[in-house]
Amino acid sequence: HNSWSIPSSCPHCLHVQALLRILNCHYETRNWNDKSISPNGEMPVLVDGDTIVGGVKEIKKYLQKEANSLTPQEKAFSVLIGNILNPVLL
Repeated sequence: HNSWSIPSSCPHCLHVQALLRILNCHYETRNWNDKSISPNGEMPVLVDGDTIVGGVKEIKKYLQKEANSLTPQEKAFSVLIGNILNPVLL
């Protein structure tokens, strides 16, 4: 956690963390700015065992596949989070 007592100050990271929480996934965060670990050079990066996924869109695709697809409510919440954060990202 950072000094603002929020999970992350990065909107992309917040989006992924919200999705992980919706799916009740256990996760740990690491703070680094080295994009070389990301297969596509995008941040944030999700590491799941030997699988490494970079970028919000790719992480969402991966989690949907691994979670046997999101429920309609989870999809709606993910879209809501994205809509709230997208203006911040622009």
